[in-house]
Amino acid sequence: TKVIDAEQWSLIVEMRVSLAFPFLMLIVARFRWVAVACGVLFAFACSKLYAARGGTNDLMANDIIGSLLLTGRYTALFLFGIMLGSKLEDVRLKLRALPLPLHLGLCIAGAAIHVFMAAHNLIGHGYGDVLEGIFAVYLIGCCVSFPRTEAHMSGRVPQWLGDISYSLYLIHLPVLLGVLYLLNSHLPFAVNMAVAIPAMFASAHLMHVYVEKPSIVIARALAPSR
Repeated sequence: TKVIDAEQWSLIVEMRVSLAFPFLMLIVARFRWVAVACGVLFAFACSKLYAARGGTNDLMANDIIGSLLLTGRYTALFLFGIMLGSKLEDVRLKLRALPLPLHLGLCIAGAAIHVFMAAHNLIGHGYGDVLEGIFAVYLIGCCVSFPRTEAHMSGRVPQWLGDISYSLYLIHLPVLLGVLYLLNSHLPFAVNMAVAIPAMFASAHLMHVYVEKPSIVIARALAPSR
């Protein structure tokens, strides 16, 4: 079967982890870094078991066991987020204490590691997930730790990009493929992309306004009141 929207692979992972999220938060609250370390080991084990069963696709498994193993593999990333949220003030203090040259070095090192892993097809491995997850936590921490950066990130355009980000994630590939299907044989690739990129953002905005926001309102109405 052909997949129109390959980004759907993450929805089952997000749904399963959402169901277990209260349990994960309790574990992190009780065991802190030990819980995160165990989560990383669990993710490595799931990654190895998935490969041992013949799994080669890092996004979609062939059966339910493989799908559960993929979910386990990505659970550590959610633990990183929980830990960041629970220790945000400590993270802010530690990041603010680091000198600017060290921050620049960390950003350059993170980008270099990503390029190296991409060039050597290593991103799909378990340790690649962990390294990129740690770097993502660092970047998010930096965005909320420095007043000037936080002010820039609170502007209208960054706020809008944040609002539509999930809709953009879900819809960008179908829009891109649609544009390429209609125009690629008639126009240069650069023109295709000049059409596709604004179309992706416009489609994401419409999806956010007419699908995502009404869905949030309905979900809140259905949720039991406290």
